[in-house]
Amino acid sequence: MSMHEHAQTERNEGQATQTHQPSMTAEIICVGTELLLGQVVNTNAAYLGARLADLGIGVYRNTVVGDNHARLQAALAAAANSCNLVVLSGGLGPTDDDITRKVVADYLQLPLQESQSAVRDIEAFLSHFSIEMNEKNRKQGFFPEGSLVIPNANGTAPGCLVDKDGVAYLLLPGPPAELQTMFEREVEPLLRGRSGTRFESRVIRVSGIGEAQLETAIQEFVDGQMNPTVAVYAGIGEASVRLTAAGVDRPDVAAALDSLHGAVKELLGDHVYGGEDDSLEKVVLRQLESLGLRLAIAESCTGGALAARLIAVPGASRILEEGLVVYSNESKVRRLGVDSKILQEFGAVSEESAIAMATKVAEGAGVEAGVAITGVAGPDGGTEEKPVGTVFVAVFLRGTTTVRRYRLPGDREKVQRFSVTFALELLRRSLLAEVVSQDEKKPAAT
Repeated sequence: MSMHEHAQTERNEGQATQTHQPSMTAEIICVGTELLLGQVVNTNAAYLGARLADLGIGVYRNTVVGDNHARLQAALAAAANSCNLVVLSGGLGPTDDDITRKVVADYLQLPLQESQSAVRDIEAFLSHFSIEMNEKNRKQGFFPEGSLVIPNANGTAPGCLVDKDGVAYLLLPGPPAELQTMFEREVEPLLRGRSGTRFESRVIRVSGIGEAQLETAIQEFVDGQMNPTVAVYAGIGEASVRLTAAGVDRPDVAAALDSLHGAVKELLGDHVYGGEDDSLEKVVLRQLESLGLRLAIAESCTGGALAARLIAVPGASRILEEGLVVYSNESKVRRLGVDSKILQEFGAVSEESAIAMATKVAEGAGVEAGVAITGVAGPDGGTEEKPVGTVFVAVFLRGTTTVRRYRLPGDREKVQRFSVTFALELLRRSLLAEVVSQDEKKPAAT
């Protein structure tokens, strides 16, 4: 009995005990010695896990295998014993250590056959760079017999989908830009038709609440939930709550999701800032625009990172007047007009300096809103009174200033990223208060 036949027999024998599992269960196998050695960060596993879950395909296991024929065959056997979808990424390139196609063909006892359309696509892609195709490139157009070839819009490594004995093997390229485009354009439609279950998800974006607080707040929804399900994903200074419902009929799935979505949003209140396609920077810019306000920014320890996040949003130019990086005390005095006595008495990293920076940058730009960030990002520069990670954020809004002191964890980069997120969150909260204030001033309806 071959290794593949043995694995298939074991999988069939265990199938009766797996009826509670999703109609498709996958194992992700990421191929590449560079992944094992830590030379390349394995982002493909996280991406594929999330995308498969969105399709209602349960992920049984994640495996990383080096460029070794025997070990990859063993990984395939283990995956086929547990799952009916095996997703492989990497090892489809033109070099000798790109072995995935050959190992899968050997394991399935299928010959490799040339796909003329794939070879033409590879040749056409290379011609854009004035590169002549050689035999190593040509081998990328060979796939196990019976494969459905999947075109690669961003590279020379097509993927493929091949079925054998009730298991589907999906081969995808390793470079994330190639894999993600291929998955979203070509693979996702294929898998949707196979999963047999309709899964729909909603994402609730939250900020201003810690991960532990968030999980405690929604514990009643998390405990014992099978359908819909609730999952929390922590970020840098913010988090997401993903709600997923499964079913055969779309109206039933949508109704279950609508009910849970409304309940969770109501519970979390103003910690909720948006949905799946939102970001704090997008939401803040929308708030400012709806209130008819323009913004100016003064940054010290974040070095322009806040401005960069805002400018990355299309249309930011309608709202953001200017952003200044005022790193030294001299620049805070010269560029902003901060009183040097404030810096001397309280220091650049202080509540007083943050307030002065936010006020002066707004006044200097002639706008209604200003944000300032000043702090000790590390790794040195901290004191007992103001250790590394001490950051002050101030928001000036139509003559009123709000300031917060934070003690942020992590290295220099993480402190900077936290600082930017908390600055956006403080601005969001200030703008919410401005909306409430305006509403209170409106005359009552007669």
